[in-house]
Amino acid sequence: MNRFFLPPEAIQAGQVAFPGEVSRQIARVLRLKPGDRVAVLDDLGSEYIVELVTVAVDAVIGNIRESRAAPGEPPVRLTLYLCLTQREKLEWILQKCTEVGVSAFTPVVSSRSLVRDQVDVERKLERWRRILREAAEQSGRGRVPTIAPVMSFAEALRSGLSSQQACLLAWEEERGRGLSTLLSGLNRIERIALLIGPEGGLSADEVHAAVELGWQSFSLGRRTLRMETAAVVAAARILAAVEDPPG
Repeated sequence: MNRFFLPPEAIQAGQVAFPGEVSRQIARVLRLKPGDRVAVLDDLGSEYIVELVTVAVDAVIGNIRESRAAPGEPPVRLTLYLCLTQREKLEWILQKCTEVGVSAFTPVVSSRSLVRDQVDVERKLERWRRILREAAEQSGRGRVPTIAPVMSFAEALRSGLSSQQACLLAWEEERGRGLSTLLSGLNRIERIALLIGPEGGLSADEVHAAVELGWQSFSLGRRTLRMETAAVVAAARILAAVEDPPG
């Protein structure tokens, strides 16, 4: 079933009026017909099963046949603080981590970030929001993840500590603590920050500064992972632990 995130004002009195861009997609690309059903999400936590009654290129109307709490959202809000990298790689991370269940993204400029032009990054935010919405629709999410304006490394550290209950940092040089050790204490936590460094890794000074402020560093195992692999693996393991805790 096709899924669409629509603004709440498009859903009124048991009926859905699809915006123009979505109407064109339904009529021209998907070639749906009256009587077909789609899922509509309001990005507020509700999902509606809608039967199309009018299908035209400029206006699609449907009647709500069922409403329910939107599935697909994890019980914990995971914010991924992601050091900037090449566009294709960062967009792949946004897509895959949305599918995994990440709730929010914050781009970060660290000392080894390959991309450092914050103005150029700000221009890409709208494109990234479209990628997040499409990935959320495809993967059955109930909400579209948010993406914050780019932050410096120091700003990101303070932001995580001020808004999250647990702040975790993946570091390939960590030898004393694996992620499994930290996951055992996350069952009752509702907001988690996860920081993933750039291709060249975080510097020792950056990690030490984070740990001194209260971030907890961890290892993802004996092998060194690419940043995009580390982001997906760490996010998936954290969310799997809180969604299906042992015992």
